Amino acid sequence: MGKKDLKVTLPDGGTVAGRLVRLERGKKVPIPDVEVKLEQTDRASYTHLGFDRDRTTLTDSQGRFRFEHVRTKIRPHASMSREQWDYIPRVWQISCGDISKTVGFYDQTRIEEFELVVGPDPEDAALRVGGPLPGFDGIKIDLAANRTKDKMILVCFFDMNQRPSRNCIQQLSKRAQELKAKDIVVVAVQASKVDENALNEWIKKNNSPFPVGMIEGDVEKTLFNWGVKSLPWLILTDQKHVVRSEGFAFSELDNKL
Repeated sequence: MGKKDLKVTLPDGGTVAGRLVRLERGKKVPIPDVEVKLEQTDRASYTHLGFDRDRTTLTDSQGRFRFEHVRTKIRPHASMSREQWDYIPRVWQISCGDISKTVGFYDQTRIEEFELVVGPDPEDAALRVGGPLPGFDGIKIDLAANRTKDKMILVCFFDMNQRPSRNCIQQLSKRAQELKAKDIVVVAVQASKVDENALNEWIKKNNSPFPVGMIEGDVEKTLFNWGVKSLPWLILTDQKHVVRSEGFAFSELDNKL
């Protein structure tokens, strides 16, 4: 019996190219020779194999890094028992130390000019308890000024690709009518770059009862100005829009009101 070579052709996969920088006096300074990680956000079966492996790389002299042959699609868990199903975009987390951002392959296989920014000390942020709430400059959201006049505001910065964030949004949705009855305006802001159509579809699917927006300008600068240190991040003001509390867990909300 003769032998034949087995030839297997694998897809090229996706590419993420970016750089690691530090904010210093308003300027972005490259960080060379530092380890950057690419990690899965969905630990499905067999994702430790092939294109699904977590991996690391070092930044070059200009702070640049590159990951190639990255899986761009994944089969959803809910479809495992179905004969017909569609792939969904694969979401990855890129991190350096305790700084991380998610990136998803929605309508493309190449993601260029991705930036992971190490910001200044969050303690120096513009937002302060006892100080005014920052403006929504650089945030695309449907929120008229008369809607918040003389009302408390509860802002939630979240990431639709992060489970704790999704859970927080779901809990806020369940209490939306109760909070509205107390003259509290709930506002949610997507805190990482995502495809706007994907976000709108997610909002529609979850039937959000409050305004949901996204950061359009410089993400890191906006999060710094709002004092966001992790996600989800809740900020509560009084009726004059002076910050009463920030960075608390949803379970602490009643004690903050």
